[in-house]
Amino acid sequence: VVTSLRLPNVASLSSSPVTVLTAKEIQNTNSTSLAHLLSSASGLFVKDYGSNSGLKTIAQRGLGPEHTLVLINGMRASTPQLGLMDLGLFSADEIDRVEILHGGNSASFGSDAVAGAVNVLTQPAMNAPTVRAFSSVGSFGYRQFQLSGGVSDESVALRGSYREEKGEEDFPFVFRNGNERFDLVRQNSDFLSRSGTLQTSLAITP
Repeated sequence: VVTSLRLPNVASLSSSPVTVLTAKEIQNTNSTSLAHLLSSASGLFVKDYGSNSGLKTIAQRGLGPEHTLVLINGMRASTPQLGLMDLGLFSADEIDRVEILHGGNSASFGSDAVAGAVNVLTQPAMNAPTVRAFSSVGSFGYRQFQLSGGVSDESVALRGSYREEKGEEDFPFVFRNGNERFDLVRQNSDFLSRSGTLQTSLAITP
């Protein structure tokens, strides 16, 4: 009989290596998504299946993405069917801290945590109404827009965000093979991604 309890533990006393990305470190990376943020973390490999619009997953210790469990505020976010999560759909603007547990933790989390687990902690609700907007542009028609904010009172807090990212990646290019030159056009590479989050909390007092 194998029994495991999810009890709070200090990172320095953990039997497996632990990496914590703080809010300040996240801000300094200028990442736009969870995938971009984790690509700078040690011990993780982000698999990108096609520019900004492609599926983005993580792998570690030579195992597939289905063997690293992704949690959002301690709740399982990996799909039950494939054990994957598209990390490119989660905005980095909503992340307060990331806890990365390297090494097998199947006893605590299940068979999809053979390689480890990643716990993403979102931004807490603000005590005062807040609004934040961010936009960026780039080559090939790249556009990005993010809007987030929240309101709260003594008993209820609400925080939400919206993110839109698109690009026109159909463009001509030159391919050279020795002395041969080919004028080609990259086609069917335009993308449009929209995502939103909503977080609520309710305080009940007797």
